Amino acid sequence: MITPSDILNASILIVDDNDANVSLLEEMLRGAGYISIASTRNPQEVCELHRQNNYSLILLDMQMPGLDGFQVMEGLKEIETEGYLSVLVQTSQPNHKVRALKAGAKDFVSKPFDLVEVLLRVHNLIEVRLLQQQAEMRKEQAEARSEQSESANLAKSQFLANMSHELRTPLNAIIGFSEVLADRTFGDLNDRQLKYTNNILSSGRHLLQLINDILDLAKVESGHMELRRDTFNVAKALSEVQTVVKTMAYKKHINLEFWTSSDVSSLFASEANFKQIMFNLLGNAIKFTPDQGKIFVASSIQSETAAGASHFGKFLQVAVTDTGIGIEADDQERIFREFEQVDSSHGRQQQGTGLGLALAKNLVEMHGGRISVASEGVDGKGSTFTFTLPILSAETSSAQPNEKPSAGHDTACLLVEGTLGAGGNL
Repeated sequence: MITPSDILNASILIVDDNDANVSLLEEMLRGAGYISIASTRNPQEVCELHRQNNYSLILLDMQMPGLDGFQVMEGLKEIETEGYLSVLVQTSQPNHKVRALKAGAKDFVSKPFDLVEVLLRVHNLIEVRLLQQQAEMRKEQAEARSEQSESANLAKSQFLANMSHELRTPLNAIIGFSEVLADRTFGDLNDRQLKYTNNILSSGRHLLQLINDILDLAKVESGHMELRRDTFNVAKALSEVQTVVKTMAYKKHINLEFWTSSDVSSLFASEANFKQIMFNLLGNAIKFTPDQGKIFVASSIQSETAAGASHFGKFLQVAVTDTGIGIEADDQERIFREFEQVDSSHGRQQQGTGLGLALAKNLVEMHGGRISVASEGVDGKGSTFTFTLPILSAETSSAQPNEKPSAGHDTACLLVEGTLGAGGNL
């Protein structure tokens, strides 16, 4: 906000070769309360003075010996690279007024001077100039904050990636030796020892899953996540996912059902990422679905008519519907953000980082797809998470960013706990 004090303290330069005009203008301005007033009778030094002092307003006479006002303005344009010339022209020649405005001046006053006219035009031009400078400063501050934020995000992503790698090494040893003990490779264990060993193994695997969440999200944010696309059989991939997660579902007596439309065949995408998204959907749905509940997975081929604004002709649509606790309308957008979890008594009992859904969203969007949630927010009616992936061929998807061709199917899959599903982002 520009205050009257700001205007009266603004710096003004009077340029006129006539001593009487300079004295008259100085008297007018000082009488109105302006404090910072300078003057020169030499047009040759105007540009250097402005370069040193950055005046808020220059009162410029157009007819001066040696260098006229138009030539002075040409020199000022080289200083004011943003193209804003805060120049108030003073002239007695009518034809100079329009010409001066076309040359870049912001306004003019006629000679002989009218006190009221001069003060009004000076006030208005200074106010505009200060507002323009204020806008420039805010823009620079915003750009600086943006650069700092980008740098901080990059540093954070790099730190998380490095930290995750460092943590994986001892965890692999913990998990590996626990598996050896649990399998009784080097001798029998009593029941208590076996129970404790399995607890160590289960906790180690859970911690590794959380670290994998952090590492993958850090890769996405730093631009180092590569899509290794290849053609794979969707029904086969879904069957493999079902085999892995059905044990989790059966432990809670959850009815897990898969349905695949007859027109679903192959997909040119990252099979590992596809499975990762599915594991996230189903793992979270199982967590937030009570015992005796139901989870239904449906996959089909849809056209762009059904997609609305989608620019792809056809796409694979996969929907996971559960009978869990549901998600309130206000939380449905929030759960797609990093480190966000639904604040419910049931949700607080579940373990997780709040990274899973953000990671899944990034993986879907890296493929050119979309992910969404629909829920009435009513316990028992559950939620439906739907994601889409475009139907592409190896030829049409060439030259995609962050992709490298794969020599074969990339079948490694990651079970990430708590990504998508009934209750929120784990």
